[in-house]
Amino acid sequence: MFKFRLFCLPYAGGSATIYYQWKSLINSHIDLCAVELAGRGKRLREPLYEDFEAMVNDVYNIIEDQLSDLPYAFFGHSMGSAIVFELAHKIRMNNRPVPSHLFLSSRDAPITLSEDDTERDINKNTDKDDKEFIEDLRRLGGIPDELYANEELLNFFLPIIKCDVNNMRTYSFTSKDVLDLDMSVLYGINEDIEISKIEAWQEFTLKKVRIKVFQGGHFYIVSSRNELIQYINDTLLSYNIFK
Repeated sequence: MFKFRLFCLPYAGGSATIYYQWKSLINSHIDLCAVELAGRGKRLREPLYEDFEAMVNDVYNIIEDQLSDLPYAFFGHSMGSAIVFELAHKIRMNNRPVPSHLFLSSRDAPITLSEDDTERDINKNTDKDDKEFIEDLRRLGGIPDELYANEELLNFFLPIIKCDVNNMRTYSFTSKDVLDLDMSVLYGINEDIEISKIEAWQEFTLKKVRIKVFQGGHFYIVSSRNELIQYINDTLLSYNIFK
C-alpha cells in the first residue's frame, strides 16, 4: 500500500524512461510516477513545447488529479529542477495540496538563472553545428556510447534536446512568496558548479535546505543511482506518515 508519491521530471532531452530503473530500488511504500513530457516516449507523436511556461502548465494538468490522495514530493534533474520549482509555486497559487519535499538536482538557485546554467552551458545558443553540440553533450555524460554510435537515433534525439534548451532560455524567474517546504539540493562532486549558487536555494524556502553531494558529474543520477535512491528513500521515510 502506497503512503507517499514521488513525481520525477527529466533533464533537457530526457524522457520518463530514465526513471524506470528506479522502481526496483525505491521503497515499496513510495509510488514513483515518472512524468513523460510531450514529444518523447509514449507521447512521441505530440508536438514539442513552444516555451517553458507551456511545459510547466502541461505537467500541472497531468498531475493535478494526483495531488490530494497521498502526500507527495518532486524530483527534478537539471531542467527538471526548474520545472518542479515552478510547479510548487503554481500548485500553491491554485490552492492545491503542496509537496512535502523538493529534490532539486544539478541546478543553481533561480537568482542565477539569468546567468550560465547547465543547459545553456552545453549550448550558449543552439547555433552550434550538430557535431559540436553532440560533443558538448558527450562531455557532460548526456549521450550514452550506444546512442552516439547510432546516427539515426542521434538525429531523432537532437531536435528534442535543442527544443528543451531553447525553452529553458525563455524561463525567467519572477519574484514570488517564499515557499514553506523541505528541499534537498543535490549535485555531483565533479560538476562545474559553484557552491554559493547551490546554497542560494535557502532563500526560496522557510525550511532548512539540505545539500547532498554524490560521486560523479552532471549525470551522477546514473553513476550514483543506488546512493541517490537510498537518500531519497531515507528522506521520504522520515516523514510522520510512515511512523
